[in-house]
Amino acid sequence: MPGFDFVIVGAGTAGCVLAARLSQDVNTQVLLIEAGGSKMLPAQASPPAWPTLLQTPANWGDVTVEQSATGTSVRLPRGRGLGGSSAINGMVFARGHRLGYDRWPGQG
Repeated sequence: MPGFDFVIVGAGTAGCVLAARLSQDVNTQVLLIEAGGSKMLPAQASPPAWPTLLQTPANWGDVTVEQSATGTSVRLPRGRGLGGSSAINGMVFARGHRLGYDRWPGQG
């Protein structure tokens, strides 16, 4: 079994970029590990189809805690495969409310 200079766990966008950058040195051995499968689903090629991927092996199946306002949970798109969440076009950015950060300075 060959040895590796670097082992990267997670082939999401950042993991892929890091592996590509490290492997530019021909003397460096990089192992990139990903939990997802090797086959892409047809819906992964169509960004508007990302909601259809939420209950497939291409998604981890994460959900939020129950929301007090609605009593329900919200599905979170978290890609499972080469490219991570980018591979299922579920690139979600959620910014908290500015008042939610007011206590941070006092907490160190």
